[in-house]
This record gives sequence, C-alpha cells and structure tokens, in this order.
Amino acid sequence: MSRRGLNVQNDRLFHSSPAPFTLEDALEVAESRSLKVWLSIDPSLPPVDSTLLQIRNLYGSNSRHACINAPATRACLELILETLSDVELASVAGSILYIGDLWPLGASGNIIRPNCFCRFCNLELTAVDPELLSDMDKLPSPFSLVLRDEGDGINHVSQIASDVTPEGLLLAAIGRGFIPTETDVSEGAVEYQQAEWIIRYLHARHITTTRAVGALSEIIRPAIPGSVAAALTAVPYDWTGGTFWDLLVEDFPVDEAWLEGNSDTWDTELPHRFYMLDRGRYYLEGLAEALEARAALGDEGKSRDPVVVSLAANLYGMFQTPVSLRLMPQSPALNGVVLPPFNNREDLKAYVADLGVEMGRPGQVVERLAEVMAALDAEGTQG
Repeated sequence: MSRRGLNVQNDRLFHSSPAPFTLEDALEVAESRSLKVWLSIDPSLPPVDSTLLQIRNLYGSNSRHACINAPATRACLELILETLSDVELASVAGSILYIGDLWPLGASGNIIRPNCFCRFCNLELTAVDPELLSDMDKLPSPFSLVLRDEGDGINHVSQIASDVTPEGLLLAAIGRGFIPTETDVSEGAVEYQQAEWIIRYLHARHITTTRAVGALSEIIRPAIPGSVAAALTAVPYDWTGGTFWDLLVEDFPVDEAWLEGNSDTWDTELPHRFYMLDRGRYYLEGLAEALEARAALGDEGKSRDPVVVSLAANLYGMFQTPVSLRLMPQSPALNGVVLPPFNNREDLKAYVADLGVEMGRPGQVVERLAEVMAALDAEGTQG
C-alpha cells in the first residue's frame, strides 16, 4: 500500500509503464482500463522492529511480525491509512487482509514455539477462557500432540475440525506418528488432558482472532471505499491460521472471504472469491500441465491447437509471475493477463473432457475460468 513502494516490475499489467510507479499511477492505469483495484493490507506490517508491535512466542522471544491484538499495531495501521487521504480512490473496489499467517509457527531443537503469547494476546485469551493459560502450565507441552519440528519445517496434524473430540485428536496424532500407537487415550490420561487443552486453546484463539480481524476492518472502512475482504487458508489447514472455517461462516468478521481454489469450501453461502497463491494454484497447475501436453503433442500429427496453446501459455504466465493475490472470477482480465474467449462453459468443458481432465473440483475451477472468458467476450476486452 506504500504510495512510493508499489512493486509492478513483474506485473504484466504495467510492463509498458516506466518505473518507479506510485499508487496514483497504478490507479490511473486501472481506471483507464476499466479495472477495479483491491488494496492489499499485510497486518503483519513487515518488518517491524519495535517490541510494542511484535508477536511473542510461548517462551518469550519476539519476532519481526506484528501482533494484531497489540494497540500499537492498530495505531500504525491508522497512520498508514492516513497517507491515502489525498488519493483519488474511485477505481478501488475494496481492501483485502491476508489472515492465513497471523500466528506463524516456530521451532528449534525439537521444541515448538507457537505464537502469539504477548501480554495483549494473553489478555484476550483469558477473557475467553480464564483458566486456559494456568492450565497449560500444569501439562507437558500440549502442542507436541499436533505439531512437530522436522528440521526443515513444522509438520502438523493436517485437519482439526471445530467439533473434534479429545479421542479424535489423539487418534489423529497417532495416525501422523506424533505420539506412539500404544498411547493411553482414555479420559484422565495425560495425553487426554493435553488434547482437551489444545481444543480449548484453538477455540479461544478462533474467537480472539475473529474479534481482532473485525477490529482491523473497522479501522480500514473509513479510509478505503468498498468491501473489506479476508484471504485465508481454508480447510484442511485453517486451524494453523487461527480459525475454524465452519465457525467463521457463522460469524464472519468482514464482508467477504477470498479462498484457495482447491479448498473444501465450494458450497459455502458466504460471499467469496478465489485466489491463486501457493496451495491455491495446485489444481490449475495440473490443468495447465495437461493443456501444455496436449498443445505439445498436437492431434495425430496435425498442427497444434492455437486456443490450447494460448490458454496454456496464459495460465503458466499467471503462475510464474510473482505478483500479489490474484482474484477469480470477478476480475475479468486476471491482473492484465487476458485469456482467449470461449463462448460458453460447455465449449471449455469439451476441451477439458477431450484432455481427460476429471471434472471434479478442478472442473469447478475450469467452469469459473469459462465464466471469466465469456465475460471478456461479451465486453469486447479480449486481446
């Protein structure tokens, strides 16, 4: 959001424009092309050097990542938003908060160091569950049930539902190899008490995270027009980001959700869109690989299909260009990368069926791409 730090070097939308580029310049280009812009806000405010803002792990060490429960973080966000007061925001559709990594996990020496346990987070957690932190001190590290240091990263139980039972959590931990198969999973056993505490903690953290995101949205609304959206890591990884998807749907703290295209959330009634970043690209990458294979082989020695070649090239271009979150299906040009038009979904389905791509969840992504292409065709914006 920096007015002087907008990075457009690798974004195709701005390749014909000289750098450096200001926010005003980007908004002017967007308006000239009838595009809407979402202003991305990183609540971690990297890199933060002040301990007034920084997250603090379970053992008291700080990291250069802002805590959204810290009053100083919210004050900094207000100061940042003040820089927009004299900017024309007519082409801005809204703001987007990425909330999938609010509480990063750390580890060293096989010791898990979860975040955040600063005094502000502790106050919020104990407001939800007064005995939570004192009960943790009575147990051997309960986080070892669901998290493990692998040396090159942290492994975790891949899915924890909001209605998980202590028995279910222990069986999942056994299944992941985090605890021995002979572990006593009966009520009252130490491991059972650890599982009970983890469940209490995850629910308290969900509540405090939701409240904090809601508070940030109220700071943003007066400064940026349009909707406030939250991009998040959805099922089955959502619990590591501090929330449970099913509980978020019941009481979502902002206007809409941006979800990974391969998440198990297709049928939600919550206003939502899809983005392509990290895991969100997996299924479309598979589609692009299939398209590339078809384009390279041709059809029984005939010339390559130009539509397939073009579609594959455009998809790969989107995957390989290191720009920020990409929105689908509401952004017709998909960050300036214009896809070749199909007249309707059935045309694209026929291509996909011909390629042998299963019309399961990837097919739903394909259908949304088809809608984008149809919109481009109708609007006459394809190139």
